[in-house]
Amino acid sequence: MELRCGGLYRWTMNSRAGERSPLHVRRAEAQDRQRVLELCGRSLGWSPDGPNAEFFAWKHDLNPFGVSPIWLAESELGELVGVRVFLRWEFIGAGGETIKMVRAVDTATHPDWQGQGIFTKLTLGALEDVKAEGVCGVFNTPNDQSRPGYLKMGWVPVAKVPVAVRPRSLLSFPRILQARASASKWSEPCEVGCEVAEALDSSTATEERLAEGAGARISTKYSLEYLR
Repeated sequence: MELRCGGLYRWTMNSRAGERSPLHVRRAEAQDRQRVLELCGRSLGWSPDGPNAEFFAWKHDLNPFGVSPIWLAESELGELVGVRVFLRWEFIGAGGETIKMVRAVDTATHPDWQGQGIFTKLTLGALEDVKAEGVCGVFNTPNDQSRPGYLKMGWVPVAKVPVAVRPRSLLSFPRILQARASASKWSEPCEVGCEVAEALDSSTATEERLAEGAGARISTKYSLEYLR
């Protein structure tokens, strides 16, 4: 496989018919968005009734750390068969320096092209690209299904985030233990309190709180823009 940072490269792999077929990998452009959404929706099981395009744009275009770089894998006939997205992230080091990293998030492979190594090759090629751009590291929180693939690529487990539960009464214990409903992807409408954006308009108090949160260890570079 030949890599060219920020450009186009090719690799050859087994096609669905068992023959050798070249795949082209390149950075996504604006006109690719609809195809990216369609493949992600098909591969990741997105509900067609959800605001998928709006959520994707909020997540990857409006990120205060920068627009997410996206890589595409296309068949020789131009069919989109793989997508890899890195979410830009910035941390503050112990000395106050900015540490630029990426978070490996959305990835999708066409169902007919599963098991061809597209996920691995897209990810490793993308890492070469962002390294050349000054990104110093990558992190994520993979689930049980994707974790083995990341470990094979050299990912190193750091730690497990502890989870604590504080019941309001002893009577609530059985209900907590029996709860099996997963969290919803979309927010529930609420008429209590005020909108987050409105609360954050009290910028002086919020910025003071953010400054208090800066400690001796590495931490996310929080800002009002980030919270919004």
